[in-house]
Parts: sequence; C-alpha cells; structure tokens
Amino acid sequence: MSGGGDSKPVEKKKDEKKGFDTRKFLIDLASGGTAAAVSKTAVAPIERVKLLLQVQDASQTITADKRYKGIVDVLVRVPKEQGYAALWRGNLANVIRYFPTQALNFAFKDTYKNMFQKGLDKKKDFWKFFAGNLASGGAAGATSLCFVYPLDFARTRLAADVGKGNEREFKGLADCLVKIAKSDGPIGLYRGFFVSVQGIIIYRAAYFGMFDTAKMVFTSDGKKLNFFAAWAIAQVVTVGSGILSYPWDTVRRRMMMQSGRKDVLYKNTLDCAVKIIKNEGMSAMFKGALSNVFRGTGGALVLAIYDEIQNMDNNTFSFESLPPITQIRLTSFTGECGGRVCLNTSKITPQQQNGPTCGLVALSMCLEHFGVKTSAETILEKAKSMNFTKQGEMYSAHYLADLTNHFLPNSANAREMPNAKEFTDAIGEGKHILVAYDCGPNFQPVYVKGHSAHWLLACGFVEKKEDNGFVETRESVADPSEIAIIGYQGKSKNLNVFPFNDIIASNAQLFEAGSKRDPSEYIIPDPSDLSEIRNRVIEIGINS
Repeated sequence: MSGGGDSKPVEKKKDEKKGFDTRKFLIDLASGGTAAAVSKTAVAPIERVKLLLQVQDASQTITADKRYKGIVDVLVRVPKEQGYAALWRGNLANVIRYFPTQALNFAFKDTYKNMFQKGLDKKKDFWKFFAGNLASGGAAGATSLCFVYPLDFARTRLAADVGKGNEREFKGLADCLVKIAKSDGPIGLYRGFFVSVQGIIIYRAAYFGMFDTAKMVFTSDGKKLNFFAAWAIAQVVTVGSGILSYPWDTVRRRMMMQSGRKDVLYKNTLDCAVKIIKNEGMSAMFKGALSNVFRGTGGALVLAIYDEIQNMDNNTFSFESLPPITQIRLTSFTGECGGRVCLNTSKITPQQQNGPTCGLVALSMCLEHFGVKTSAETILEKAKSMNFTKQGEMYSAHYLADLTNHFLPNSANAREMPNAKEFTDAIGEGKHILVAYDCGPNFQPVYVKGHSAHWLLACGFVEKKEDNGFVETRESVADPSEIAIIGYQGKSKNLNVFPFNDIIASNAQLFEAGSKRDPSEYIIPDPSDLSEIRNRVIEIGINS
C-alpha cells in the first residue's frame, strides 16, 4: 500500500507555557517592521493628502487663499510647489513609530487582557467581555501612546508643513521635536493625547461591534461565507470603524497644530470640536476621510507582506497576520470561542489549476513548502511519462505518492484515511496531507459520489477552544467534531477552512468518476470504483 518510504516520527512540540521568547519577539518585530516600512511608504502620499485636508484650517502656513480643494488638488499642487519628494514628508516618523508601538503592545497586551477580561465568557458575559475589550484596548493604547505620541505629533506637523527649502517650518523630525519642546515644553508634544485615547476606544467599539454583528448575521445556522462576502465584511468593518472614529482623529490633529503658536485657537478638545462644527460645519470633522479610505489599502499590504515574511519561520503562528478572509473563516468555524491552530504554510505560493490538475497543483504547493520549487506543468510532464495521467487527473493515491517521491525522495506514504488524532498528529509533526473530496459551491465538501472529485492540500487544523483567542498548538486532537482542516486547493488562492467530518464524509462516498470522464481520455484505474482515492490519503513529510 505504501507509495514510498515511511517517514520517521518527528518529536512533537507540546503546547506548554513558556517565558518571554526573545527570538520570536525579535522576528515578529523585524518582519512586522519591514512590512510596515514598505506599506506605509507605499501609501505615504495618500496619508499626506489626508493630513493636509484635515488640518489646513488650523495651519499658520496655509492661508485661506492657498487652501486645498480636495484630493486631486493636493496631489497636483504638492509636487508642483514643494517637489515630488514632499509627498513623503513625515513618513520617516511614521515608520519609526511602528517599532516602539509594537514592542509596547507585545509587552502589555497580556497584562491588560488578564486585568480586564480574565475569566469572562464571550457568549455568557458578552457585555462584560465587550466592556473589558474596550478597557484593555484603551489601556494598551494609552500606554503605547505615552511613549510614541511625540512621533505621531511630529509626523502630523511635518506633513502639514507646506514650505519649500528655507521656507519650511521644520527641517526634519529632530528639528520639529526640539523646536516644539523648547517653545511649549514637553507638554507641547502631547497636545490631543486624551482625545486620541478616546478615539482608540471608539474605534475598537465600532470594530468589535460591527465584526461580531456581521459574524452573527452571515455565519448563523451553519452558513458559509464565500470569497466576496468575506472580503466585503472585512472592508466594511475596517472602513466603517475608521469613519465613525474619524471626528476624534480630526480634533486631535487640530490640537497638535496649536503647539508652537502664540495665538491659541482652541482652549481644549471640547472647545476645538465645537468651534470646528460652528465655523466650518459638521462636514469639516470628516475632511480627508475619503483619502483615509483609500489609505486603507495599506492595511491589506501590511498583512500580505507580513504574512510572507512570517512564513520564513515555520513554527510561527499569528492570527492577526492572516488575511482577513482566513480570519473570518476560522472564526466562522469556531463560533464565538477561540481556537488552537496548527499551520504549516511556510513559503507556499498559492496556485490555481488549469484543467483537471488539482492534484498536481496541490502537490506543487506542498513541494514548495518542503523546499522543492517545481511547477505543476513540470509535474504534469513527469506524471504523463510515468503513465499516471493524460490531462492532469490523478485518480490514485499511490500514483500521487510515487510522483511525490520522485521529486522529494522518501517523503510520501499512501495510507488509509487517518482518524482525527492521527491527522492532527501528522500536521503537528510538520507534515502535509493530500486528500480527495467532492468539491461543491464555495469549494465546500458535497456528496455526489465522486463526480466532482477534487484534491485538497491539508496543511493545518484549528480546534475549537473556549479561550477567547487563537493560539498556536502542536498537540493532537481526538474529537473529530471539534476540528477543521485548513488547506489550499486549486480553485482558490486563499486558505480554506473545512470541518474535518465533512471532508471525511465526502471522501468516503467517492465511488465513481461519472459519465463526463471518458476512460479513453483519462487514466482511471477503475471508473466504476474510485477505491484508489476513497478512504485514502497521501501523507508527506521530510525524515528527521
């Protein structure tokens, strides 16, 4: 039955409480910082547009006759009047700000979570949990802001500086901080601090409330989210939260503009908000909001780049680094509770199939994970030469195992369908599993006797756990109803999440190829009995 040499069991890494992991922290900080630097630099021109529109009415250097009329006007005039490099003015402070912010968040997140949310059940004590979430978020935000607020202040003032050459108010980041500290004292660098904390709480309330409401509406009664629904929810929640909290951001930016001025426009944050509405209208609270929506694309870029860099470390899992669609699919399976996740997706580049090549595409992604970069086309040519396929179809687990062993010797084993414990044991050891199932709408498992047989590369799993969050695990799970398979398949470039029992049940009814599969055009060991893929999987791993 074996399609190759058996892999030696790899010693599992048990889920155990550890102290501060310096290496992981530094990897997270460096990879996240690199991603942030690239993404923030990419959207810096839009960020400057947003800030100029937001604060120009409170700026001494932008007179009434020179104020910008909108996004396009800023993008046209700034390069013309200040040079193209001016579009990135203030970006250095924004990039530098990331590192202490992330370090402080890492240091304080568990402290505040335990302080405000420990022992609370999200289902039974929703409103207490909700309040705790806001309190912990506000406390963590306030703590981080205590250290990084001067950098945010400098970024705003530099972005609002429309001078050129010697006409500029500030020569750079250090000059801005020194000048304001000299004229106003250290307090001048913290104008708008308290309204910033309020803004964080408002944003978290909106995000937390909308995200949970969306999940309740779209994932109730076992409903599955398709790609577009998941994408739309992620965008609406992020954009909606940003717009609802935007007035607080406007007030804090206006307060920042007061430092260094002899004439005081606003007595305090409340006076600032009242005067903005009274003198400029309610719409002034949302100046630059549209460009802020456009800037949101930077968030997606952060996730994509961060995920790619994080994959360099095989055993690193970060729920926040996963694409929003994958996050929603995971929470859709686990419901209101959290989960323990094991994910082996290092260096995988998602691929989509061309023709009936789902098994070969899945194998190509698997090989890439284990360090063998081989295209599906190359695998197809080899499979044809071995007389395993004609068009890319793979109706034999043994064929697929032999094909795997050709490219990655002694790595694959065709075996009977594993139970939940065996499956999670294998994934926990760093292995991948190729399994066939009938693929239906939204790539979900269906039961059509093998007429829609499709290969899935299982590279992870998630277990439901009432622990209010997602954490990494390498431990096995015996209860099949409590786990879902995480994997790639050739019809989507996104990680998919399927209940374990659904995949098993779909595989168990793979009986026939169907009338569309002409035996003269495809290689099928027995078209009337798909026993070569039914109750069979290919387990792939590197010997240690």
